[in-house]
Amino acid sequence: MRRSGLVMIVLATVATVSCSAQGLLTNADFAADLSDWTVTPEAGALYAFTNEDGHPAPGAVRYSAEAEAPAGPVTQRFACEPGADLVLTAAAKSDGTVRAEVQVVEPASGRVISGLQWRRETAWTVQTAQFNTLAATELEVRIYGSSEIPITGVAQVGTSAFDNLQVYPVAEVPEEARTHALFTPPGPNVALGQPYEYRPRAQYGLCRDEGDATQLTDGAYTVGYFWTQKSTVGWIRSQQADITLDLGEDRPIAGVSVNSAAGVAGVNWPTSILTLVSQDGEAWYLVGDLKELSDAELGLPPTGYGIHRYATSKLQTHGRY
Repeated sequence: MRRSGLVMIVLATVATVSCSAQGLLTNADFAADLSDWTVTPEAGALYAFTNEDGHPAPGAVRYSAEAEAPAGPVTQRFACEPGADLVLTAAAKSDGTVRAEVQVVEPASGRVISGLQWRRETAWTVQTAQFNTLAATELEVRIYGSSEIPITGVAQVGTSAFDNLQVYPVAEVPEEARTHALFTPPGPNVALGQPYEYRPRAQYGLCRDEGDATQLTDGAYTVGYFWTQKSTVGWIRSQQADITLDLGEDRPIAGVSVNSAAGVAGVNWPTSILTLVSQDGEAWYLVGDLKELSDAELGLPPTGYGIHRYATSKLQTHGRY
């Protein structure tokens, strides 16, 4: 059986690039200054090159605000191939008051398709996020020294710093930047943009919107505090959520991916993610528990609050639904 298809379901929202192992961004380690990066005029006084506390090189970029002010961004655009699987990686820290953030954005639409957020870590902490370029041939990385506090929407006052910010093809991420196992899709995302139905209704108020009808398969990933973002599809007081995806025709299926978050506020990781296939939407066949397959392939989700991608490339099945 051919293993050329990948079903991708993303709860908020993935395939080659030709480039060197150095990554797609220039001056990504801020070795001497902020050359190759663009600082918006409104934020120009808040961002500066520093050689005092780089990670691990001497250079870094520091954000400092003594009053509420625009928190960014510092930006750099880079060329990419459509449908490419990339990995964003960066090190950051703050004074303990600032939520620092890095985003990957489609410049034309302003849509955020991936990103990283640091929740007041006072020591250098490396994070990575895997994403797909979708139809883009150019993307933009944005650095925000202070991201908005969830719900209030107010940028924080304080200091933060960034270093070793880079974008790599998924197969070329250096070992020191791998904070967790990375998922290599076994084929194209055949679920991208496909329609779906779910029950019960997604009624969690802080993320509920009209986009819930398309966001599970739009290919974009939630950035920030997961269940306060409109890019997330969320349930409340539901022991089970059933999602039925229509691929349009019988397709070979080699993998499945689901993006989620848990760890605080009484939100727990799922006990199982049963994956079934059907030709007609009536007779269903169990192909596996995605949670068990992902735990074995990519490892367990983080302790405490975190965003985790359950994924497997070990399926050998087919179906329309």
